Amino acid sequence: MKRFSSIIILCAAFMLMSSFAFAQKDMCLVAREFAAKAVDGFDKNPKKSLAGLMQANKWCPEDMKIAYNLGLAYYRYKRPDKAYAIWSDLYKKKHSNKKLVQNLGWLAYKLGKNEEALDWARVMGETKGATQLKLAILFRQGKYEEAMAFAESNSKLLDRKDLDQAAEFLVEKQWQQFRAGNREAATGNIVRLSSVYPDSKIIDQAKDKMILAMWDDSVDIPVPKPLPDSAFNAETMQAATGESEVLQISKTQPSLTISLLQ
Repeated sequence: MKRFSSIIILCAAFMLMSSFAFAQKDMCLVAREFAAKAVDGFDKNPKKSLAGLMQANKWCPEDMKIAYNLGLAYYRYKRPDKAYAIWSDLYKKKHSNKKLVQNLGWLAYKLGKNEEALDWARVMGETKGATQLKLAILFRQGKYEEAMAFAESNSKLLDRKDLDQAAEFLVEKQWQQFRAGNREAATGNIVRLSSVYPDSKIIDQAKDKMILAMWDDSVDIPVPKPLPDSAFNAETMQAATGESEVLQISKTQPSLTISLLQ
């Protein structure tokens, strides 16, 4: 009798689990439809769409596309901290996705998490995105000579504009010193740098202008420009490296990528 009762209990449990599994599957179908509506209506009503993606994620937490879109919706809703938390958790389940890692690296950078951003850059490997991210972090840390050397040694993985930016920041640092009254030291530095980087027209032109300014006080010198280490401005840095575009919405991608998914 006891054995028969045990069998009945096991069958009931199996039926209950099966029903739950089917219910979950059904809710995932609903969740995907719900998420698709949220994606489609995000530009018109971001608050409602964000709520819709949150509900879809509750109904089907194992769906990675929904989770990714929820993170991106948080980012678009000006909650990058929430996006970072969701995508970090998603990475644990989908760690092989390179685009997701790139997003996490730049988002960590945006949030001021320099060390975590460097960790993500290492995960990204020897890629253009990782190299640009490392360069941006050196800029933010005010390590302009190190950044210039890094850019030159990794020039094959960078765009011309990345190398020019490194040279421009380095030159502006010397002009800051020049404006502050340390004219001889600044001029000596720029002459030295021009010999280290003889192919850089930006540094060479700055050298000629600074020597001329040393010779003639009436010569106009460049107006001050903000440097990344003097004011925390992750948005500006992202745009400068061309990586801000990775977080734009697109509803046409079929799988986990750097854009919004359906």
